[in-house]
Amino acid sequence: MKIPSMKEIYDALAHQIEREDSLVCNRINWFLVSQGFLFAAAGVIITSGIKECSRIIAIKTIAFFGGLIGIIVFVGVIGAEISIWSLRKRWKSMESNYIEFFPPPYGRGWASALGCFPRSFIPIGIVSAWIYIYFNVHKVF
Repeated sequence: MKIPSMKEIYDALAHQIEREDSLVCNRINWFLVSQGFLFAAAGVIITSGIKECSRIIAIKTIAFFGGLIGIIVFVGVIGAEISIWSLRKRWKSMESNYIEFFPPPYGRGWASALGCFPRSFIPIGIVSAWIYIYFNVHKVF
């Protein structure tokens, strides 16, 4: 078994980071689509002519599942972020005179860290909205 070159290691790490990033983007996209449908369904139920107690139960059910989906997506995003951070740590820990000739396969400094902010906090914001709706739905009617 041959020892991989720095270029091969770099390419493998960059590919894995791109893969994790792509998975996060897909999770967030599907999450936002599903949440859009759930919010639309809640709006239709609120404006429908169904009895008040039935509407409250339906809205609370939608809010529960919307929040649950948000928590699941948030855990998936955090898992991907942990994987990316471990790949970054692996790259930084490599001892080679040639590392300085490669750009970091993950971005630089604060710009890279701030890029994690939206994809982590979008699910938190939407879950917070569902929690608010769940506990305050009776005020709508």
